[in-house]
Amino acid sequence: MGHAITNSLIQIKKIIMRNQIQERLALSQNIAANPNTVFCVEPFSSLSNENSERLGKLLMRVMNNPDRSMLVATQEAFVFAFADRVNGNENEGSSEASN
Repeated sequence: MGHAITNSLIQIKKIIMRNQIQERLALSQNIAANPNTVFCVEPFSSLSNENSERLGKLLMRVMNNPDRSMLVATQEAFVFAFADRVNGNENEGSSEASN
């Protein structure tokens, strides 16, 4: 029985990893299409701190154009440093900042 559970956990991990790769691929394809607005939902989930920071810097470089906007839904607080506007949940406090 332990072997069956281990195999199931391995399969679940593969599915999760496949989905995360697909999400990041979809994000890169979206950005490559040169849209005016990019929507990202948890783009930093399951990334190491180092890779999250690298992705954040890459996104900022790509989006460094006054005619482009990026809407990011995330629970990662470090993203606020990259944002020119932040809107939080009322119960958790909200803020708005301009750079």
